[in-house]
Amino acid sequence: MDLLNDLKTYPTIPRNDCKLLQIITAINQWLSVSNHASIARPFTAEIPSFCSAYFGNSKQNSLGFLHRNIPLADRNALVLLLDTNSLFISKLLALQSDSTLYHITPDYFPPTTQKLLQSADLSNLPAMYKNNITYKNSSSPKKDVKDTSELHQINFNIFEYYAFCFAYCPTLVLESNDNSLFNRFDPTKKSSIVLDSCYFDLLNSYLNYFCPRQPPTTKTTIVPETPKRNVGPFTPRTQPILQKPVIDVLDNSSIFQSPSIDSIPIALKNAHFVIESFIELWFCQNDYESFNVTSQSVPTYSKPNSYQMKCIGLFLNHLLSLNLQNITSEQVSRINTDRNAGQIGIIYDIHKANIYRCFSPKFYRFIALALQNWPTDDSITLIVDLWLDFAFPWKRINQYFSHEW
Repeated sequence: MDLLNDLKTYPTIPRNDCKLLQIITAINQWLSVSNHASIARPFTAEIPSFCSAYFGNSKQNSLGFLHRNIPLADRNALVLLLDTNSLFISKLLALQSDSTLYHITPDYFPPTTQKLLQSADLSNLPAMYKNNITYKNSSSPKKDVKDTSELHQINFNIFEYYAFCFAYCPTLVLESNDNSLFNRFDPTKKSSIVLDSCYFDLLNSYLNYFCPRQPPTTKTTIVPETPKRNVGPFTPRTQPILQKPVIDVLDNSSIFQSPSIDSIPIALKNAHFVIESFIELWFCQNDYESFNVTSQSVPTYSKPNSYQMKCIGLFLNHLLSLNLQNITSEQVSRINTDRNAGQIGIIYDIHKANIYRCFSPKFYRFIALALQNWPTDDSITLIVDLWLDFAFPWKRINQYFSHEW
């Protein structure tokens, strides 16, 4: 489709006209009037090129549209397109059932995951990968093969592919003085390699949507009826407005109320995939075990860039703002007992518990390696502040911290 092609090629053309809003408005109009079948084919075909153009591509060693300072008009348009309430995200969620899968090449994965994929035992893979393994010419890996990476691959559906590329975007920023990657946009002027602020606006939106601070609720809606014309002595100005009965509707502020998803288990799976992608790609860029093997030379520490650190800080603040009181050990049995009841509050507690269990060990390893290997300069405060926030949230981030746990 021409509109999607215009969208994916927009970042590659030097321009000052800021016409992204015009393209996005036309796309939203198309999405609002088109049926599922007419949307599926162009969407599934163009999403890899779109993600590469806007979020960057590791295999091609290229940065994306978000890796530069975006003009305000284009920034607002991009947030309009990719916000959780947008038609674009809604269609990605709705197209998950499509048979099209997207292969993720090994260079996207952190070192620990790459090592696990080469082993014969895949049981320790994070759930986001384990649930998406496709075996080549076999239904299971061969136990007698040392390197099994050629026997299987990781494939994501269309929404998972988008979410993974979004999470990967901050890791592509190389904080150096080499601006050659941007010469193709303006050869006469050097630009700093950055991550535009709209990324963090979107990140906050995704954290609130896929990991809401409060359980999903219902809200009361009163819909007024249109007054009838001149009945008896009443004029149109003085005629009373009749009201329909009170209606309780789901508050569509989280993934659990998305109209594009027809079951709570799928919503739960999507929400955990998004959060686990953040944890996997931001906390695990170093292999913790290899730093603790005395018989080998110590590997080179991959220092997170400042944008990854900002993402981690936003994520940590959001996690600590949740009410984690009901995911303690004494509550686990209740959650496990009641999970089949389908109550939205129980589902919400399960989601929080899964996130915290996934987050804690990887955050600890991230902090431990950073404290041991971080350069001895003023930037060490970034790591110290994260650890203090996690250890003493009631003192460090009082404006976010929930005093209920």
